[in-house]
Amino acid sequence: MSYKETVESMYEAMRKALALKLQKDYQAALSVMNDFLSQNMDSEQRSEALGFRADLKEEVGQYEEAAKDYLAALSLSQAESYAQYTIELSLGSISEKLGIRDEALSWYQKALLTCAKGVGIAGGAALKIFLELKGENRITEEEKALCNQVVEKSWALLRIPGEPDLSNLKAVSETLIHWAGKPRT
Repeated sequence: MSYKETVESMYEAMRKALALKLQKDYQAALSVMNDFLSQNMDSEQRSEALGFRADLKEEVGQYEEAAKDYLAALSLSQAESYAQYTIELSLGSISEKLGIRDEALSWYQKALLTCAKGVGIAGGAALKIFLELKGENRITEEEKALCNQVVEKSWALLRIPGEPDLSNLKAVSETLIHWAGKPRT
């Protein structure tokens, strides 16, 4: 199967799985994705398909299984990419749901690092969640420097007028999230 055919096949499987999910038939949706994942494909496609299956598993409360899929997807994702960033956010969310706060913080910090090192990633979501979980007044100087780097990079990426108020990172994270949802001109 060619690359184009594999991509088309993957999106068709995802459409079918999504339709089944909307009908609340999660087992059938997972079966569609399992069947697709039994095929040969490149690492980027496998990563995307694993992430999609992990989302389904997370939605039905299969957190440990979802985490395994996310970790597999992460191992196949391109370094410092938006895909890596979103997988790290998802792993943080699962860690929170499992009550593993320190692990969640670690994943959100990794997402911030991915944003800082990557290209084209606005890190408002990771920043907001990291600050909520850690507490803005309890971050270390090193963490503050990372947060400031993410803010400055994201601010420039989103072309937000003015300068960010680095003394109020929580408010800045909200601004980044707001602007990330706007179409760029």
